Amino acid sequence: MATPKNGTIQRLDWQDLASDKVAVILIGDPSTAPFGRHAKEALEASGLWDRVKHKIQTRKHIELLADSLATSSPDTVGILFKTHLTDQLRQLHAVDKKLHKPIRYYMAPLKVSAGNAEVTAFLKFMQGKAVRDIFQAEGFDVSAP
Repeated sequence: MATPKNGTIQRLDWQDLASDKVAVILIGDPSTAPFGRHAKEALEASGLWDRVKHKIQTRKHIELLADSLATSSPDTVGILFKTHLTDQLRQLHAVDKKLHKPIRYYMAPLKVSAGNAEVTAFLKFMQGKAVRDIFQAEGFDVSAP
């Protein structure tokens, strides 16, 4: 959860989304955006969805949400991936991972790229220690399913 950097909300717990401190909650469109589905799942799992759905505004993509949040009113909160926080946003609270399905990113070569040396080299690079270290430093679990 984040707010505009110059926003008035300095501290906010997950349950505070239902309070008068928050006027608007920006999330991704749950029907098209994975980050919106995860946000809705977390709100439903914690029993907040029905209490806050009147405050919900959706955005089609996460960059649009981050940009909208940065210029929104000071009592607006956004739920987005930590990797999309900008210097115009301030993190308020990390959403408990137990409230939504695991967030997964998959990588696989396309059939048309089979045997392409550049694709093979890229896949090998992405599975290497240097990349794994970068992702782990950013809080990602890089274990393969």
